[in-house]
Amino acid sequence: MKYLAIKCTLLYCFLVFPFAEGFGQSEHSALPFTTRAVIFGVSDYYDSLFTPLPQVKSDAEQFAAFLRSRSGGLMPADLVQILTDKESSTAYLASMGNWIQEESRPGDQAIFYLSCHSRMLEKEGNLSPYVYFADS
Repeated sequence: MKYLAIKCTLLYCFLVFPFAEGFGQSEHSALPFTTRAVIFGVSDYYDSLFTPLPQVKSDAEQFAAFLRSRSGGLMPADLVQILTDKESSTAYLASMGNWIQEESRPGDQAIFYLSCHSRMLEKEGNLSPYVYFADS
């Protein structure tokens, strides 16, 4: 199997997902939309085959600080979840996905930031991204 290995020391994978058409005011509420952020910084892995990525934790913390700053939109700290090192597991990914789904209303947004090891794997003639969490 061919693959292209990518060692990501700083992978900004922050995507904004609207939970309904358009951005701004929610159709179902007079309140503006809410943005929630989940930030993963995986610098340490359970499997010793992965080399540590020492800068990743700092990158994740700096991105969280940016989101809470004036330039980043002054996001409240309780809406910015940061998971680093061994906390950055697939179980926590599922937990954070549930948090966003349960707490969000139509029109809300989610930011996912991921900094970790990753690679592109070939499957059926197509390259697909694969990321590694602490317990991968």
